[in-house]
Amino acid sequence: MTFINTVTLKNDTNKVIRRVRASKEPVIVTQHGHPAVVIIPVKEDDLVFKHEKAYLKAVQQGLHDIKAGRTVSLKSFVQKHLR
Repeated sequence: MTFINTVTLKNDTNKVIRRVRASKEPVIVTQHGHPAVVIIPVKEDDLVFKHEKAYLKAVQQGLHDIKAGRTVSLKSFVQKHLR
């Protein structure tokens, strides 16, 4: 299993995601030297929640927000939530 820190995740997000998808192995993200979260690959079969009403409502709301211009850049999101 691979461990990375939040700085690596911030700087190499796409690379980390590609690694997880290609290897089909989880990556553990550490924060201040301690495990914080796990990034795991998702297969279409795993998306059983895609038929849940709450999920569908959230997707519809997200699409509505995109059309209305209520979005933030990845950089802004990372600065706000990963620091």
